[in-house]
Amino acid sequence: MQLTAMAGDTASFIAGHDPGMSREELIEQTHQRIADFDALRESLPERPRNLSSFARDAWSLAGLFHRVKPDAPEIPLFLRIMARAIAADAARLIPGGGPVRVDLCKLGTLELPPTDETPPPLLRVEHITRAYHAAFAAGDKPALALLATAPIERIANTPPSVEESSYLVLHARGLQMLAGGDIGGNDLLIGAIQGCNSSAMSEGARTVARLLASPEIELALLHGMDDQQARDRGLPTFDEALRNALLWHRHYWTDFEPNPGERHQRRYPEGFIALGPLAWATLRRDASLPFSKTSDYLPRSVIESHK
Repeated sequence: MQLTAMAGDTASFIAGHDPGMSREELIEQTHQRIADFDALRESLPERPRNLSSFARDAWSLAGLFHRVKPDAPEIPLFLRIMARAIAADAARLIPGGGPVRVDLCKLGTLELPPTDETPPPLLRVEHITRAYHAAFAAGDKPALALLATAPIERIANTPPSVEESSYLVLHARGLQMLAGGDIGGNDLLIGAIQGCNSSAMSEGARTVARLLASPEIELALLHGMDDQQARDRGLPTFDEALRNALLWHRHYWTDFEPNPGERHQRRYPEGFIALGPLAWATLRRDASLPFSKTSDYLPRSVIESHK
């Protein structure tokens, strides 16, 4: 599929999409999300299953703050909270593990009980991938330490879903290995890219994998290479891959219909930030490697928040 430029795009800048809401509506939604977020935080000691919803609200608030107040300093804070909430939810599933303590930044520290719930909590394998991206983007070591212990195979369904066995588990395990310094994670990521085209998945699931996961994984494989290294291997440069990932991100959140006839994804705050591309652009900057693409989807407050 050929993606076309949108008003505001330039050679080095990718414009964000119109959410179809006024600024006043976005501000109202932000206030409502904050109220829901506070209520969920209060519920966590008694209802730790709410961690998944709590993390989702943190992700939404990062997007809303970026849309209402571009590059706001609150954005990395909400990404840290998102990553830590998902990581703590995963750590609760470690067989034989004890209570999990998690520092939710300005919201205080929680001690959460382990769980062996059947069916398992609302955590899913794709949440682990998002948590890694949020933790990489925010430079959050506490979240990464918890994620290193995440029992990914236990988080997957039994038996694994087609999407999990095709690419989701490989993607999450590859990130877990790379974050731990094991370059063997690259092999798993290559397998995950191949799995994004698996004919075993439904057409809709395969489209989602190609639009979102595959470009993210390509950036993971390229973020540590300079342009010459990439060209020597017959690969796109990081800038080329970043531009493509941002264009596919926009296409997913504006044109793709998960449910035919319901083209309302542009209103979802989770799409206001391109989380995977943001993570790999930030890590590339940390490695003092250049990239020249900027975007409404890449808040500067995150990219410039750590070295």
